[in-house]
Amino acid sequence: VYSLNNSLFDVWILLIAGVVGYVMRKLTLPIAPLVMTGVLGGLIEKALRQSLEISSGDFSIFYTRPLTVTFLGIALLILLVSTWRIVAPVRGADSEV
Repeated sequence: VYSLNNSLFDVWILLIAGVVGYVMRKLTLPIAPLVMTGVLGGLIEKALRQSLEISSGDFSIFYTRPLTVTFLGIALLILLVSTWRIVAPVRGADSEV
């Protein structure tokens, strides 16, 4: 890494990424969501900026249209179900003790 740009900053980034990857592997956390965030994050930010420019900075464009409300509802439902699947077994284990 150092030989590419002659930069110690690149070496530090490599070390930090390695430690994060190691910790994620030990905690059995999936890497795919992190990669998707890195790939899609910039595109989502650009789309958000374009939407706010079209609406003159008004955030109500995201919750006044039927299609966007539907997508927000689906996203909220997925978030709640995912959270419930994580929290419910833990609460059930406490009641058996």
